[in-house]
Amino acid sequence: MNPNAAAQLPPSLESLGPVTISRLQGLYSDFTQKKHTNLASYNANVEWWRKALETHVSSGTTSGSRLVLQANRQLIDAMRVEGVGKPAALGEVITNLVTNRTLIPLSTFLTSTQSIYPSSSWIPSPTTVATYVVGKPLWWAMEQLGIVGEDSIVHSITSRVSGSATQSWYGDYVFLSLPEKAAAAVLEEEKGDGASDGLYSVLGFRRRFGEVVAGEGQIIGERDAEILLKFMQRDKGVLVADLKQDVVKFTDPSTSPAERTITAVDKGVIELRTAIESLNSQISALQARMDECTSKAKDALRKGQKTVATTYLRTKRHLEEVLNRRLGSLTTLEGTLISVESARGDVEIMKSYSLSTATLRSILSHPSLQREEVEKTMDALAEANMDAREISETVNVNVDSAVGADAVDEDLVEDELAALIRESEAESRAKEEAGKKAKEEEKEKAEAEETRQQLEKAGAVPEGVQQPEQAKERAAEL
Repeated sequence: MNPNAAAQLPPSLESLGPVTISRLQGLYSDFTQKKHTNLASYNANVEWWRKALETHVSSGTTSGSRLVLQANRQLIDAMRVEGVGKPAALGEVITNLVTNRTLIPLSTFLTSTQSIYPSSSWIPSPTTVATYVVGKPLWWAMEQLGIVGEDSIVHSITSRVSGSATQSWYGDYVFLSLPEKAAAAVLEEEKGDGASDGLYSVLGFRRRFGEVVAGEGQIIGERDAEILLKFMQRDKGVLVADLKQDVVKFTDPSTSPAERTITAVDKGVIELRTAIESLNSQISALQARMDECTSKAKDALRKGQKTVATTYLRTKRHLEEVLNRRLGSLTTLEGTLISVESARGDVEIMKSYSLSTATLRSILSHPSLQREEVEKTMDALAEANMDAREISETVNVNVDSAVGADAVDEDLVEDELAALIRESEAESRAKEEAGKKAKEEEKEKAEAEETRQQLEKAGAVPEGVQQPEQAKERAAEL
């Protein structure tokens, strides 16, 4: 066997990825003593087994639970790998995980009234202090003598006894990380459902969130539902659940404990919904039976059994009467449920109105918003603005005086401006006249050239008719 080849892991652990045979042999060996000789290797092995056991439980392939680890002989057998064997240190791993509160005994989890998370404000009692101060030195002395401890005589005897008899680590444990993940998935799903009012029966809760907890098309198991509801109520404070009354109600953790209760209205709504579900089931069953009677009556007629067909049709009529009564009851119950849910919504709206009114009144009651205070403030603001304008005008006047600015004669400015305007207009007229004269000369030249070309086409230029250039030269000589 090649030690570097990938080992064939159990089906529930295949998602962990490939592991070499040599590595798996180390993980399946009894590495308990590495706690004292190689702590890093010991912790790495325990961490691998933590992931492996969590994956094994979340797969739900053995016990059907996706939250509870069943530590027993069957678990050891399920972890067996061909060519490697069974895990020898599984008891050590589970003991370590229980100590670290990664695993919590199922009975402790379900019966504890306090949060499973350790409190940071824990204060030891005088008895605890005395026990530690007196008992710790004594226990240390006994360890030095080899009487107690992991390498002691007592430990070796108890280990042999526990190994040959019932294992002390056998039992059912809640994998704490799994209820945490499940609770987060349930809350995300609940928040994403805008039509939900956060009220369910236990069975409705199991069905509604079965897909996000147990997988597609699945329903949460009864024990897993009990664990999850306990965790979300006691440790997260996001819902209240009463298994006896069959009510689960999502709540806001920020509300007071007194408000996080199940009311008679909540119970009534659940009962109405349960009755409606029951009626829908009955109606579906009645319709199926009526279809069956019709089918059997047709078969009987094809066989010539008219009496039998008549019997099936009478049964169908009776079923139809029952169906009509059930449909009437369903209509009544659904109308009642709509009215109740509408009234519940109105109550929440009125609570919001009341809270908004109280908030607005609290803000308006502030001393700075009283009428007298507002008028006083606005008057003070107007006076401040007036003072600011006066100061600005004074500063401007003083600046002009400081730089020696003299008063400007506005008449002289106007006269100079008028002269500039006249000069500009004269320049514009001169340019305009020069442009007109140039256009007229250009026109005369064009007409003379046109006349000359016409005469040339006629044969010759008559004597006495001068070319344009000759005419100019002649004019110059004169």
